[in-house]
Amino acid sequence: MEADRTILTDNSKIADAIRRSVPDKVMEVDAHFIELSHPGFNSEFEPQFRVTNPEMTRAIQGLVGQVVCALPPALPGSYRPSKSTSDNFVLYSVAMTLRNRPAAVLYAPLPSLQLEAIQAAIAQAAKLDPWHITSMAARRITERIISLRLAGLEQEQLEPMGWMSYYYLYLIDSLSREWWTRHVRFDTCIADEIDAFGGAIRHPQRPRVLQGRFDVVEKKPIHHEFKDPRFRLNRLLQDSGVPLYKAFALLNCAYEDGHCAWPFRYGGVDYGEPRLEATGCADRDRPQSPELADLLQKLPGWEPAERIVRRYKQDRYLFRSVSYYSEGGKSLYNPIPESAPVKMARERHDPDNTVDGLLDCLTEQELNIDLEAFLRLLSHNYIDQQGRQLALSEKGKRFLQRLGDAKLSRRVFYLILRALENIHLDESSYNDVMGQIIATLNCGQEESKEKAARSN
Repeated sequence: MEADRTILTDNSKIADAIRRSVPDKVMEVDAHFIELSHPGFNSEFEPQFRVTNPEMTRAIQGLVGQVVCALPPALPGSYRPSKSTSDNFVLYSVAMTLRNRPAAVLYAPLPSLQLEAIQAAIAQAAKLDPWHITSMAARRITERIISLRLAGLEQEQLEPMGWMSYYYLYLIDSLSREWWTRHVRFDTCIADEIDAFGGAIRHPQRPRVLQGRFDVVEKKPIHHEFKDPRFRLNRLLQDSGVPLYKAFALLNCAYEDGHCAWPFRYGGVDYGEPRLEATGCADRDRPQSPELADLLQKLPGWEPAERIVRRYKQDRYLFRSVSYYSEGGKSLYNPIPESAPVKMARERHDPDNTVDGLLDCLTEQELNIDLEAFLRLLSHNYIDQQGRQLALSEKGKRFLQRLGDAKLSRRVFYLILRALENIHLDESSYNDVMGQIIATLNCGQEESKEKAARSN
């Protein structure tokens, strides 16, 4: 006999779309029917919960058979409002609630709310990968640890926003100053300097020239697209010129009404999200607004291509060139010469404290913008925006100072970001991930102690 199947989701528009697509029982659930207690973790940094909605908890505990969580394909960010479309912590909550019950919790990420896409996603629902569970828990606990560190400072009461917003605050502050980049040139082929995580390096001061030989490793060509579709959101926001708060609202509505694939990626890393593209919608009940149609028309195109990546290494210094060729072998970008002398180049860049400057910076770090993290800075008046110009407000400057006092530097947030992104790449255990994050958080404090000792 086939097991009973119940579809859970935490959004009314998504629930309606599912009901039109499949005959199963559909339950709309509270996204926070259980939540982290205070402080939210034990001595081993394992999550500790409290019930926030007993009725919803009892309703879920009574489920048996297959319980399919049908949700947007995104991991929870550092902080989400209770009604956020992109908060999938409900997935973790359901798994914890039913862990000792006769029920199988499955995950059906919904890349699109087109009828066929919903049916296919639910039919292919599968058990959660361990790294997915680890990532959800690690993000929430990391957020709690950072909040506790900030709460211990007796200063002006400032709204908590999440570590991604704090990292963006540092980035926006850096846009108002000049920076330098370093490149290796082989004729017309340019290799940018990168860090160990693959992000381009921006030097605050003129870097020295490197001399000597480089060890070169060329990765096997892979079939890809040009331009890189991972960063289509960044390019769409640049090309359209639509204010970010308006683009966020339009794209949320576009997904919920079935007009585009899931539009938000957590950073630039693929956690199962599809590429951002318009899907079209023949449903007369969900007409596309002219404003939305105009925005989606500006989605950048791409073409099939072959991508060749080279890494150049000298001691601890890394450089990378990325070249694209069409299927016919024609160079599309950054062609590799047959032979050419190696030259080191340094380039000075003027300040660019604009929305486009921020998006360029994120793309260089192989990150897609987290619009909610940015918009929290704007709504809480930590940054000022005039047209496309960005600047820290006086409140934002005070908070940046507060982060410094808590030994939470830009480098600390960057390392945490990369650690959380790469969980699924090395299949780390939860304890390994949290150990790395705690060591990173403590690193800032140790550096501060060393500087104080040297000054004395």
